[in-house]
Amino acid sequence: MEIRRREVWRYLGYGGNAPQPEEQQKIEAVIAQLERTVTPRHIYLEKPCCVEKGGVEIEGIRFSSALLARNLAGCQGVILMAATLGAEADLQVRRYQARSMAEAAIAQAVCAELLECYLDGVCQEIAGEKEKDGLFLRPRYSPGYGDLALEAQRDFFALLDCRRRLGVSLTDGNMMTPTKSVTAFIGLSHTCRRGEKSGCQACGKQDCAFRNWES
Repeated sequence: MEIRRREVWRYLGYGGNAPQPEEQQKIEAVIAQLERTVTPRHIYLEKPCCVEKGGVEIEGIRFSSALLARNLAGCQGVILMAATLGAEADLQVRRYQARSMAEAAIAQAVCAELLECYLDGVCQEIAGEKEKDGLFLRPRYSPGYGDLALEAQRDFFALLDCRRRLGVSLTDGNMMTPTKSVTAFIGLSHTCRRGEKSGCQACGKQDCAFRNWES
């Protein structure tokens, strides 16, 4: 799993520019520490789904979101996935916070990229297996993104049993703990939608400081 330095820089607000050498040394030190101490894990289940106008139904539970329905249009199945860097990642961030807020910000950015790279690798493996059956993966779509309310996490967690199977739970405000965790719907379709936009290019928020203009 190769950490994309430019993505870490983007999370830190550098845009397309490279940090100064001294700052890059700090970033490399944090990357090395987190790569040594953090072990990503994931779980997933494949479920049948019914895509309707304005939402998606999975095992009798409706997720209201026009954007999710558009993402899953043409899919008869969906993968529910959760991944986490675990409690150790949160511990490392707290240690950096106690020492230096600048290093803590770097740790937050590195954790975000670690989790994203890990998920990309997992999805690539699943895509290779599913392609043998003539199925293709849609881009990941998470609760709290676009018009899919963060409250959807409650039903998502119930379907996937995240607390028991992965050790990830929800706060009263529907935030995940450990905090370096993510959930996502991934559509399965017999149609390959090549060139489909995902990530920053699929988001309409043009003034986001973290936008990746190259993706």
